[in-house]
Amino acid sequence: MKHYALHLFMPSDASLEKRRMFDGFGATLHLTPADESVKGAQAAAKTYIKSQPKAVLIDQFADPAVPRVHAQTTAQEILADFPNGVDAFVMGVGTAGTIMGVASVLKKVFPKTLIIAVEPSVSAVLSGGQPGISKIQQLGLGFVPGNYQSELVDRVVKVTDAEAYLATRRLARREGLLLGISSGANVAAALTIASELGEGKTVLTVLCDAGQRYFSLKNFFEY
Repeated sequence: MKHYALHLFMPSDASLEKRRMFDGFGATLHLTPADESVKGAQAAAKTYIKSQPKAVLIDQFADPAVPRVHAQTTAQEILADFPNGVDAFVMGVGTAGTIMGVASVLKKVFPKTLIIAVEPSVSAVLSGGQPGISKIQQLGLGFVPGNYQSELVDRVVKVTDAEAYLATRRLARREGLLLGISSGANVAAALTIASELGEGKTVLTVLCDAGQRYFSLKNFFEY
């Protein structure tokens, strides 16, 4: 087994649970100003790389392996579970790996499937807006990821922080699903699309983060 030193860069408003988890695995954490969001952490990582000639930057936002793995795994699970396809696939954009990997497959097999990207309304860069600071961690990075391919996306839906938090709380208290805030954003957007498409349509999203990682955030579940 090879043991490589791992340096992780993240905004200082990242949840305490995530910091401790990475620290537990032995990674060295570098916290960057919260008001610079993920873009600031990315810039700090690139600066660090320049001073470390033997270091390698694992850029998850532009690494083609990220969407490729989702095309090989997540998309195949969807095809197996929904052999007749889905009417819409709704997914928040962080690294863009999930939505791009799934979209690349669904658009070939079921061309009429709507691919809906989700982003915070206060940092709606995919919609042509200005970057901002959102409370929906994992989304609203302040830049368009290199993995993102706009030609595969039919529409971008903007979700407010309040909508994401309220959906997250409803999922926990009504459905027994303790999830992260980005999952709440996905559900809020999926419900919007489902309402527009009407009865008899299948709208799919992915809930990919656990709520236990965010208990340290101020007013979690109490937006």
